[in-house]
Amino acid sequence: MTDNSPQLSQPPDQPDPGLGGKRRTLHLVEMLQHEDPDVRAEAAERLAEQGDERAMSVLFGLIDEVDLGYLMRRRAVRALASINRIEVVDKLVTVVETDPVESLAVDAIDSLHRLAPNRLKIVGLRLLEAHHPNERARRGVTALRSLRHDQDIRIVLNGLMCHDDRRDVRAQAIDAYRLEPHADQVDLFMTALEDEFYIARAYAAWALGVLGERRAIPKLLGLLRTIGPRNDFAFSYIVRALAKLQAAEVSPYIREVFARHASGDDSISYGLFEQCLEAVTELGDNELMQFLVDQLAHENDPDFQYSIVRALRNFSIPSACDPLLALLDSLTDEKEFDAIVIDVLLLNLARLKDPTAVPHIEAFLQMIRDNRLDAQGEQEVMALTLAALISLGELQHLDGFIRLIQPIGWNHSRELPHEDYSEIGDLLRESDGAAILVALQDWIRQPDLSDELPCRAMDLSVFLGEEIARTFLSDCGLWFPHLDWYASALRFDAFGPTLDAAVKEA
Repeated sequence: MTDNSPQLSQPPDQPDPGLGGKRRTLHLVEMLQHEDPDVRAEAAERLAEQGDERAMSVLFGLIDEVDLGYLMRRRAVRALASINRIEVVDKLVTVVETDPVESLAVDAIDSLHRLAPNRLKIVGLRLLEAHHPNERARRGVTALRSLRHDQDIRIVLNGLMCHDDRRDVRAQAIDAYRLEPHADQVDLFMTALEDEFYIARAYAAWALGVLGERRAIPKLLGLLRTIGPRNDFAFSYIVRALAKLQAAEVSPYIREVFARHASGDDSISYGLFEQCLEAVTELGDNELMQFLVDQLAHENDPDFQYSIVRALRNFSIPSACDPLLALLDSLTDEKEFDAIVIDVLLLNLARLKDPTAVPHIEAFLQMIRDNRLDAQGEQEVMALTLAALISLGELQHLDGFIRLIQPIGWNHSRELPHEDYSEIGDLLRESDGAAILVALQDWIRQPDLSDELPCRAMDLSVFLGEEIARTFLSDCGLWFPHLDWYASALRFDAFGPTLDAAVKEA
């Protein structure tokens, strides 16, 4: 009899997942000797997940092979976090303290934090000793950052914020609490606003914004006047801090940035522009947003177009419809566009609920059909375009939409194939669900529908609200008895069991 089972001597590209139990473990152990470092790493990772100590020596070796590059060494460092042995802890400490690759040291800190936080504390404090160079001291702060909620570590980092001679150390200590500052650190952050190092000032400003410390507003405005937008890092952080504090006095500074960009000033970076836009959103400043909308017709950079139109989602500006349509028409005429710009553009047009947008969107749809894009890209853009038309009441596009999403494999009960499809769900949720329900009920009565199409229609119904979806799923279960299992599974997946079903199950 021929043995067709996988053999341990096979050198696969990766450990064979078809083996189970002891045979799988033996196979993985054999693969530790493979000549290909990728195979060795994969086998060691699998063994490490089981806590198998035989992976240690291979993982140590991969870390020591500097020529393998960062990504391979990173895999080994991360895998070690699953093996709780003193030898592993010692190896990770060595990486943290001595490896020249900063990113790998950070990965080792993460693994060490999982295995031995007390040892990590000792390492961090040791790296902060005065005789260590700036780079090692910064690494010490990174190590302690993961322990920042420990009271002893807070005392250490608080002391570093204002009193350490090394400016990078001061800045990094402040950054450790920038996103989650404590109320008792306000005075430290206020003092840090006067630090000679602009990055330390920027981090302190952000922390004060998070804390809502309005006493900082005069100092922050003074810093804006001193720094100016050419230092885009510090300027953007301080602008965001003032926006968090709802300080209307920051608006003229933001307008200056927007106006300089509109005039063609190349010194206004995209990062600064983006941060100022975030500040406008935090402030809820309709006047500044209107200023940007008025500039859309003159904006040619897709990145800036995207940021402006995306920010519009947070505002209600009826006058935005005409500039948005002008932008859509220009993209239609050019027959060339950035997909992410189209996504947010169509979403905003649909949300404005202006029927005058329909012919413009239909012209764009026709352009897509006439100028074939790559298959997947075309389907994604067309799906969003059809969803926008449906949300505007153009239900004649429902059939095309359902038939389009079917080959993509979109449904509610498994991961969407493209993250932008969540935006389609948002559009459908804002549609006239009752009208779409009537259209769907008529649609499923077509003869000769393949099983896939009703399933996709059921998926679509989930985004119309629970009441409408339950009605449609029940209709589909009656109309297609052989698909009732799918309707029931989708209903449970989307909304959980009904009371009657739960009682029956109990």
